[in-house]
Amino acid sequence: MFEIDLRIRNDLPFCILSDNFPEVTVYRWCNSAVDYLEFHGRDSELQEVERNMELIAKSLGTHLLQKSSGKNRLSAMFSCKCSKENSTIRIVESMNCLWHAPVTYRNGNERIRAISLDSESFAGLYDWLEKIGEVEIERKAPIVPESLKDFYVIPISSVLGELTGKQLAVIRDAIGNGYFSSPRRITLEQLSSSNEISESTVQEHLSKGLNKIMRAMESYVNLMIEYRNSTPTGRRE
Repeated sequence: MFEIDLRIRNDLPFCILSDNFPEVTVYRWCNSAVDYLEFHGRDSELQEVERNMELIAKSLGTHLLQKSSGKNRLSAMFSCKCSKENSTIRIVESMNCLWHAPVTYRNGNERIRAISLDSESFAGLYDWLEKIGEVEIERKAPIVPESLKDFYVIPISSVLGELTGKQLAVIRDAIGNGYFSSPRRITLEQLSSSNEISESTVQEHLSKGLNKIMRAMESYVNLMIEYRNSTPTGRRE
């Protein structure tokens, strides 16, 4: 059993939607009845998304059920019209694989985490995705079935709920632009410029925000240590 992070780019509706609003990050949850989308970006960009909401619904072959907005955030619920012809989620499912919500879209790229039960299923999934566009494996790691039950879902609020909006925004910008990559793809000065705040304030938001995340993750780290110590197949040197 493998957990695989994929970057996908194709001409299916959700990638086209992302391509039309490249600076907006879209998070997608789907339960086969409803598609719930969250759009995150600058207010001016989200206003443009909201003005085109009916056209977006039409491009997805569905209709809008509900929408709401807040600072740097717009959410929308659509009636789900997903199929193997218009959604990679359904393609993943059709190949006997699982997927982990949310699926993320930005700058025309889709990022989805899939769980493949065997090598043959993933090979079939990869071939299908390659036929309809670009597909890149960003990470592939073996997992044990028990990990799906015990550790797969971590409530977002339990890890990020204590962060302020400014801390979240700066950390999101830092992650998205490669501040934590090795080597770094963006400097503190550039983060400061893109967020229109001083370097010292950027550093403060990063430091305080990451400290909150690390404290929130402590219990999950302890759980993983206990799990690996008690399960031979879960151990890694």
